[in-house]
Amino acid sequence: MSCTSCGSKDAPKFNGEVALLLPGPVGVEPTLFLWSDVVVCLVCGAGQFSVPKSELPILAKGTPVAGFWHD
Repeated sequence: MSCTSCGSKDAPKFNGEVALLLPGPVGVEPTLFLWSDVVVCLVCGAGQFSVPKSELPILAKGTPVAGFWHD
């Protein structure tokens, strides 16, 4: 794949797990875990991943949604 940041063709795709911390008290931030392909540019270090549509409401609200919540 091509890097969207620098245009390099040296940007392989990796299986990835991303943990996003939602707003909350320091030390107890709710965590949303995503499993997504991650493209990492081996020239500039930029990384890119996609968030599944089913998880977007959690990020938009910043609060847990029943059935999608992990902590």
